[in-house]
Amino acid sequence: MHQRESERWLKQAKWDLKAAGDSAAAGNFEWACFQAQQAAEKALKSFLYGVGAEPTRLRSVRLLLERCGELSPSFRQLPRASDLDLLYFTSRYPNALPDDVPHEHFTPTDSKRALALASSVVRVAGAVDAQGRRTRSRDAAPLH
Repeated sequence: MHQRESERWLKQAKWDLKAAGDSAAAGNFEWACFQAQQAAEKALKSFLYGVGAEPTRLRSVRLLLERCGELSPSFRQLPRASDLDLLYFTSRYPNALPDDVPHEHFTPTDSKRALALASSVVRVAGAVDAQGRRTRSRDAAPLH
C-alpha cells in the first residue's frame, strides 16, 4: 500500500515539475514558481510514504525536508530547497506582495531557480530509501 502511494505521489511531483517548466516557457513565471514548490512538496511526501511514514498535512518544504532528513541523510544536502516555501503564497495572491501582483513580480530568474531547487528534491526523493541508499525503482529514473 505505502509503496503504491509513494509511486503515485512521485509521479504527480514529476508532472508538476513538467507543468512548472511549461509555465515558465509560456512566460507565466509565478505559476512556474508555485508548481515547482508543489513538485518538491509532493516528492518529499512520496518519500515519506515509501518508508512507511504517514505524511502529515504539512505544506512546508523546510519541515518536510527536516522530517525526511531524519530518515535519510541524502535530504540534508538540500537545505536551500526550503526557499521554495517563500513561493507558496506570494506566487498566487496579490495581497502577499505589497503594491504588486504575482504575474508582474516573478521573473525568468525566479522560475529558473525554483525549477532547479524542485528538480533536485524530486531527484533525491525518487532515488533514495530510508537508509540513504540509491534505489533502482522505475521512478528513480532521471526527469525528462
